Amino acid sequence: NEFEERLHSPRIHNVLTKSTPYLVHAAYQSVETRWEHNMRPRRDEFIGVINLVGNKPLSERHARILQNSRHFYLSNVDEFVDAIHHFVKALEVEAEEKIQLLRAVQLVALVLTLLVVAIIMYLVHTDVRLPLKDLLLSARAARRGDFSVRTHPRNDDELGQLGLAFNKMAEDLSIMYTDLENRVQKKTADLERSNSSLELLYQTTKR
Repeated sequence: NEFEERLHSPRIHNVLTKSTPYLVHAAYQSVETRWEHNMRPRRDEFIGVINLVGNKPLSERHARILQNSRHFYLSNVDEFVDAIHHFVKALEVEAEEKIQLLRAVQLVALVLTLLVVAIIMYLVHTDVRLPLKDLLLSARAARRGDFSVRTHPRNDDELGQLGLAFNKMAEDLSIMYTDLENRVQKKTADLERSNSSLELLYQTTKR
């Protein structure tokens, strides 16, 4: 009864319904067929006679039935056990193949993960780190008053737009500083002329 319960357990049927190969199905079908048509009928026949006779002496017919059932059962039980072993072996092979497939999938997933990480690190280096470094160098140059330095945007993303805006700002500041320097030079020249004129007037008045 325990064997029959295990033979028809939901766990085995769940395994058999999940894309199991034909060899596993065939091995299970062989065990089930041998049990249903050979082993269990002889077992039931043997137990039925024992229960029917009870404590009474065996008749010749009953003794012959018991002897035939016993002989058939014992002569076929080795092949039946071999069929069970074959089924278990098929399940083990199937499980091992699934484990190997799972390992292959995990290896591919690991390689893809490392590849994605490498691509992300490369993109962070080229699209984030280098543009930020370029912006930082340009900002330091602008702090020193050198507005000729320009950034070199690599992409048309947020950092690229920031670089273009910085270049526009540096250009405007350069124009403003150039204009202020020109005005300072002009005022200096005017002051020098005024100073020369005052010096001439002073010398003239003194004489």
